[in-house]
Amino acid sequence: MMELKSTLHTYIEKPSEGPRPLPAVKIAVLDTGIDSKHPFINGAMKTRRIKAAKSFVNTNSSTEDTFGHGTHVAKLLLDVAPEAELYVAKVAEEGILPPDHNISKVSLGDRNYL
Repeated sequence: MMELKSTLHTYIEKPSEGPRPLPAVKIAVLDTGIDSKHPFINGAMKTRRIKAAKSFVNTNSSTEDTFGHGTHVAKLLLDVAPEAELYVAKVAEEGILPPDHNISKVSLGDRNYL
């Protein structure tokens, strides 16, 4: 127990040190895109909390959300996780995943996407 306690204390903030910076959490939102005109979303894009957005819908290269669900999900995530970075992948339109979707090609490792 003493070893565990000493190990844990190396991770606990000491008042004299102040808060330790945490690495940003990266969240991928695979949904209907985002509404860039929405004030909250627009602000998050300007402050780079939304790092990137890309459409993976074969028939539409726009990331604009015409259904509203992706925008709603992104706003909720930005609200509850203020330190998170969002990467938005539009994979559906009007709430329907197209039959010829390429959702398996969505990757955060894609240099063009990041």
